[in-house]
Amino acid sequence: MERDYSGNILTGLLLGTAIGIGLGLLYAPRPGSEIRAGLYKQAQEVLSQVAGIGDTLMGRMDDVGCTVRECGRSIRVAVKGDGAGRLHQA
Repeated sequence: MERDYSGNILTGLLLGTAIGIGLGLLYAPRPGSEIRAGLYKQAQEVLSQVAGIGDTLMGRMDDVGCTVRECGRSIRVAVKGDGAGRLHQA
């Protein structure tokens, strides 16, 4: 007959978690309020950097869009002419 060890495994897991949390609190280098403030500051810095990267990417995409738009106009003029019935040579 096989034994069911799932209860023992769950108990060990919960006990290990509780001991780990207790030791972490006991040996924490700084109080929780300082750790939370540091984490908040780091999160704000990361968000600021991500926003800066996003702004940079949007600017570059605008530049690419303008370049593509200008190339499209040049191609359209080259294919259709300048409106006066003349075709442009590249």
